[in-house]
Amino acid sequence: MMSEEENPLNPILDLTHSISDGGIYTYYLTTQVPDLCIDIDSKEVISDPDVLGEIALLAGYTLVPGEVNIAVTYSVISCANPSAVRTNTTDITTNPEGKKGLIIVLIAPESTSIMAEHGPEPDGRAIIRFEKAKPN
Repeated sequence: MMSEEENPLNPILDLTHSISDGGIYTYYLTTQVPDLCIDIDSKEVISDPDVLGEIALLAGYTLVPGEVNIAVTYSVISCANPSAVRTNTTDITTNPEGKKGLIIVLIAPESTSIMAEHGPEPDGRAIIRFEKAKPN
């Protein structure tokens, strides 16, 4: 039986990074939703500070000033759909200096905009910090 805090849409995250010869960081965020497929066409990477602040507030997370923060949103769909994948890896280039920060991942139950149409509370969510990335 599932506890109140468990949610089948909460994603499993893995974050790795590589550093180019010029010292530029690229991060690779791997997202998986157990027993479901992700609609890769629904992926949205959000770095606008105003939108990100609203997302963080609605999802219950605190953003620290001076850190690099982003949100990545997805929807889950039937695995029979051509744009469905079990695991998705997103290249993140918005933190080239490798600064501390937060990546918020939100999952909606169907192809819909989490902020505009889905409502104030996403069905699945998780966070991972840039500084926790493992070398690729």
